[in-house]
Amino acid sequence: MTKLVNENNIPKMEERKTLNDKFFSLEKEKKDKIINAALREFGMKGFHRASTNEIVKEAEISKGLLFHYFKNKKTLYIFLFDYAVEMISEKVFGDERNLEEDIFQRFLQITIEKLNLFKQHPDLFDFLMKAMEDEAIQDELKNREIIEQAYQKVFSGIDFTRFKEGLNIEKALKVIYWTFQGFGEEEQERLKREGIRNYDIDQVTLKMKEYIQFLRQLFYK
Repeated sequence: MTKLVNENNIPKMEERKTLNDKFFSLEKEKKDKIINAALREFGMKGFHRASTNEIVKEAEISKGLLFHYFKNKKTLYIFLFDYAVEMISEKVFGDERNLEEDIFQRFLQITIEKLNLFKQHPDLFDFLMKAMEDEAIQDELKNREIIEQAYQKVFSGIDFTRFKEGLNIEKALKVIYWTFQGFGEEEQERLKREGIRNYDIDQVTLKMKEYIQFLRQLFYK
């Protein structure tokens, strides 16, 4: 299994409010071990059932040291959530020059990038799935405005000249967004059943292309 953290993929989170300066001043190997161990434990068991004893055991640190960097279990959990979201954002939107200007190709690009990331790092996927369903932490996560931020990034730099003349672009974008949001929710349920390790990315790509062809006929010249 590929380790989630290495020197080439640590997100640029220095300015995030959740950043713990003491933790990020740790030597790289120890920092990586803590993040990977915590993601795996929370991903397997969720917030309530996860054990900090198991985390420190796998990370090979003392419990006192863990709580020196993170005030409590919840603080660690929220940090990991922000870390995971930032990692996905860096992967998908890190270099805006590489984003497709065609709205439909962009949705396909984003989907493939995210799924490949999850496939490479299944612990990341497991953690996020648990976090999205965990009532113990939902109030904290709702304040992150993740959907609004993602919406803005998805539609930034899109080539609107491809749309039909006289079309209400704002409404068209909402319909397109809702379509792929619904598609994503369906696939997410399948992912829960099959697990990311058995998930066929090529199959979902083909399904998306069928929807894209249909939507192109509706909205493009």
